[in-house]
Amino acid sequence: MSLSFIVPAYNSSKTINKVIDEIKLAISYFKTDYEIIIIDDCSIDNTYELAQSIKKKNTNVLIIRNNSNEGFCKSFFIGVKNSNKEYVIYLPSTNVINSKQISKIISLIPKYDFVLVNYENQKNTRNLSRYIISNLFNFSINLFFFNNIKYFNGTNIYKTVLLEKINISSSSYVFQSELVLKILKQSKNYIECSVKLNDIKSKDSFFFSYKNIWNNITDYVRLVTRISM
Repeated sequence: MSLSFIVPAYNSSKTINKVIDEIKLAISYFKTDYEIIIIDDCSIDNTYELAQSIKKKNTNVLIIRNNSNEGFCKSFFIGVKNSNKEYVIYLPSTNVINSKQISKIISLIPKYDFVLVNYENQKNTRNLSRYIISNLFNFSINLFFFNNIKYFNGTNIYKTVLLEKINISSSSYVFQSELVLKILKQSKNYIECSVKLNDIKSKDSFFFSYKNIWNNITDYVRLVTRISM
């Protein structure tokens, strides 16, 4: 088994070192070939310089810098394209889960083609409005597509070969829902995993920016009307 940690990063100077430390600690419990792919999404702070410092100390770190701000969806798939490992795991640069939770997810492969991660303490670690919206969104996606997935937008692990066959039209937070729905057409060999989320209430404000709200609504409508399916 081999594993790529894909870490899209935008203005993440306060958290990027912590995220990499958590990954390294988590993977140390497994005899696994791995790489960490940091995609700097044209940050305007010193995220890229910090990533370069990390790479100097870690030979299995790859840094990719986007020429323009592409968003986390495109950045994720840039990481997938540059991965040469059997599995990939999506980890935001905002330090959403610690090493213990990452290890819990990793331990479930290679028995499955993908692992769908949900957060058992989301109500206590996110803003109430974000928590409510996430639950309503998840309920509606399950309703429209006749599924019973606990959570679509987690720090999921996917078999790389499955991702290579998929085209995603979403560019917002909706992208992982579209991704999971399309992967389910290829394989039903998955497991759901509950982990504990770090307290990220202060980071939820980005979700509610005008640009993100509009992109989320647009992608959601396209998804539920099956335009993108």
